[in-house]
Amino acid sequence: TSSLTPGNVEDSGQVAVLDLPEIVVNLNAQGVRKSYLKLKLAIELLSPEQENYMKDRVPRIMDSVQVYLRELTPDGLRGSAGLTKMRANLEARSNAAVAPQAIGGVLFQEVLVQ
Repeated sequence: TSSLTPGNVEDSGQVAVLDLPEIVVNLNAQGVRKSYLKLKLAIELLSPEQENYMKDRVPRIMDSVQVYLRELTPDGLRGSAGLTKMRANLEARSNAAVAPQAIGGVLFQEVLVQ
């Protein structure tokens, strides 16, 4: 998949992808040191025909995703298990935001915990 600008959909064979705007949130870190999460996500669409429907719902998706991300802890994001759990939660929240339609999945383009 080539680099996409936020809000664009690309039909690369059988997969249509909608990039979401970059997300930077404070994590729920205990202690003095603040931790941040920077994410670049893409939503895999079930068909290119979903493009306009999904674009209209990006604010809902972003709201739901950001509320969830702010509750995460740095320890909860360690390792592949943490990312797998985060992906499952992001997919569930995204599907709820776009119901009655559904997404094909959430794709990580960049994940940075600092």
